[in-house]
Amino acid sequence: MAKHPFRHPTRISETHEKLRQKLRDFLEVKPEKLEEKIDYLYRRFREAEAERYKSASDYHCCYCGEKRDRLDLDHFLPKGATESHNNTAKYCHPKRNDLLEYYKYIAGDPSVKLSVSRQEKYFIDCCARESYAKFCIEPTNIIPACPDCNTGGKGRDFADAPFKFGKGDLFPVMECESKEPLLLHPGKVNWKDLLDHFDFIDLNDPERNARKPAWGGTARSTIVVPRFDKSLLELKFVKAATAIEIFGLNRKALSEQRFRMRQLFRGILHAANSTKVAKGDPQSPTVFIKQNIPLHTAAFTIRAFICENPHKLALLDVLREWLGSEFSRIENLDRFLSPTL
Repeated sequence: MAKHPFRHPTRISETHEKLRQKLRDFLEVKPEKLEEKIDYLYRRFREAEAERYKSASDYHCCYCGEKRDRLDLDHFLPKGATESHNNTAKYCHPKRNDLLEYYKYIAGDPSVKLSVSRQEKYFIDCCARESYAKFCIEPTNIIPACPDCNTGGKGRDFADAPFKFGKGDLFPVMECESKEPLLLHPGKVNWKDLLDHFDFIDLNDPERNARKPAWGGTARSTIVVPRFDKSLLELKFVKAATAIEIFGLNRKALSEQRFRMRQLFRGILHAANSTKVAKGDPQSPTVFIKQNIPLHTAAFTIRAFICENPHKLALLDVLREWLGSEFSRIENLDRFLSPTL
């Protein structure tokens, strides 16, 4: 979830608006071969608009943060087909207890006694089906995503026991009548909300490694886990664990990249902190935090490193650790990380 929050292109082109109207017309009259007509409209949309959406994400995957030569356009609500067809989106809900117990174990909770092997499938299908065809080319439903997060893989480049991941046509929901989505929409969350969902563990910590010997990845990596804070609702734990599983956010390459970037960032923070500053000096980190703007060289370097890095969330976690209680004084992280500030 490193490139969040993603902001969709604000302007809808004339071509896009015409395609949206055609889609509404098709869904209203439900002509023959409706599924083929919807697919045709989506192909037209991709030809006209794909580059604008990829450019809006700076060619990074909006789920894992990797910058890739190839990006897909994922439908957050799977476009499926109409209710009269079989090709509709698959609801699924997590085996909540198993999923959370696994991540509590990985996070080093000493009270959890769990088998070291991860389950091949933590999610089970529901009987319910729903069509999201009307959102097929809606701007807020289009998310630039790498092929791994979008269509997935099985054990490729993964640090823990191999398992299937990838969003595909799955749409995890709460196992209740409301069917609340369990995936975080990249365009509808802010940085502080994301920090409430996720924690990061550097695997070069001998004390932590002693508590979770089952993790089979390299020691020089950083894995992401739900933020098991007692002040938070369990729903946040479930949403975080669901995102990690669906998108394979602990695959080896990502985990190693996070580790390297966090080590570099700690070096920058150490250099900024090693300079003695007088009380009231504008170079003070407190002034930097209070104003939310780069007031001096060290603050500018800190902000620039975070803004330019795909692993923003993992770096904000380091900044939170470094600043301690002062971190809460950064009132607007979205503004702080804005490249146009």
